[in-house]
Amino acid sequence: MKKSLIQLIFVIAILVIAIKFVPPVNDWARGNLPESLLTLIGEKPKNIFERGNDAISDGMKKTKTAIEDLVEKVKN
Repeated sequence: MKKSLIQLIFVIAILVIAIKFVPPVNDWARGNLPESLLTLIGEKPKNIFERGNDAISDGMKKTKTAIEDLVEKVKN
């Protein structure tokens, strides 16, 4: 019982550290975890502008890939 409790605390500590200091994990957590949980670890959820920026960025990346594929097909 005591060993499993220590392991659980260790895993939670690693997760909190990853959310705080690893940028991709932080971005994912701020976009997907509930505000109450983020508040416990000292983070804020993404606001509407950050979410919109992410959506636009993803759309631009997909469009770029599609255009590159199309250019490659035309070349061959």
